[in-house]
Amino acid sequence: MERFAQLFDDLEDLWYAFGLVSESIRSRLRFATFVFLSFSLQALGIWLAVNSPPLATAVVALLLVWLLYQAVVSPGPRATLST
Repeated sequence: MERFAQLFDDLEDLWYAFGLVSESIRSRLRFATFVFLSFSLQALGIWLAVNSPPLATAVVALLLVWLLYQAVVSPGPRATLST
């Protein structure tokens, strides 16, 4: 009976070890995807600025307006009143 319990314990250890390895792989894959998308957007922005400066200026203006809008509308930290 003890061997049976030990077998289940070993299988559980193997399962969690597999989970740790897969989490590490998933984390690295997410980071690589983020880096790839970041470089792609930068390259697209540079290409747009070189080939069509007025369109690039319009895109930057829209992004700036959206950023300012988000800064005004988003809830900030709430001030607490101490009594």
